[in-house]
Order: sequence, then C-alpha cells, then structure tokens
Amino acid sequence: MDQNGNILHLKCGDVCVTEEENGAYRVQRGTVKVFVAPLKNGEPVSRRLLCEVGEGHLIPSFKYRDENYTQWRLVLVPRDEAELVVLRGQATSALFRRFAKNAGLENFQQEGFARCLVDFYRSESLKDRVYLGCGSREERGVSLENFNIVKR
Repeated sequence: MDQNGNILHLKCGDVCVTEEENGAYRVQRGTVKVFVAPLKNGEPVSRRLLCEVGEGHLIPSFKYRDENYTQWRLVLVPRDEAELVVLRGQATSALFRRFAKNAGLENFQQEGFARCLVDFYRSESLKDRVYLGCGSREERGVSLENFNIVKR
C-alpha cells in the first residue's frame, strides 16, 4: 500500500482498514472488495465480504465501537490493483444510505449504518457455524428443519 497525498495505491495482497469516522474513499481505478470485520489487537479478524465496488463509486469510512467495546472497521482489498482517492471528512448521510442500499443492507433504515454492518457480520458468522449431520450420526448444531429449509 502506497499513499501519495490523498491518493491511495493498493496492489494485490494489500489491505486498507478504514480509520476515520466521517471519511470516504472514491474508487478512481480498479475494483475493491469491501469487508466488515471486528478488530483484535488492532488488526481485523474473520472478515466478511460485504460487496465489491468499481470505478467511480464511493465507500464510506467506518469506525465503530459497540456496546461490548468491540472495535469494527471496513477492510478494503483490491481485486488486482486499485487506486482510491481519500476524502477526509466527506461522508454524508446520503453516502451511507446509498452504500447500504447497494450493499444490500436491508435493515439500514431501522438500525442505522453501524448497527446494520455489525448485524450483517453476525448473521454471516452464524452461517459458518451451521453444519449438517453426516449419515446416521447426529451432530450438535442447528438443524435446517427448524427453519423449514429442508423437510424429511
């Protein structure tokens, strides 16, 4: 990762963690994968893919501490290479709303930007914990029958 003034150059393998509460990034070149992740010891862990953003699109910066004192950030990773324009203090409610809509965050209006990102992360994490029983052996966990997804 290389920063020249307000231009951020990301190459394959680089990771940018958003640190400003009211900032934004404009994708000037390339495509950026946007993840949401909690921080542990100052580093993002167990990220969840939120969306991909292409040239000309804006990404709001995200810095949030929840009621359990967990720090949350957006993590930006280029698909190959990308160039971002850093827009300090440029986040607006319209940007948050538009980004949430494009990312498919349906509960934005009820929960607000920060809560809907944390809820998204937690629901995606739950999917990782669900597993099916193998053969006749019963496994502990959540049964899909409880959700009317699979019926016997």
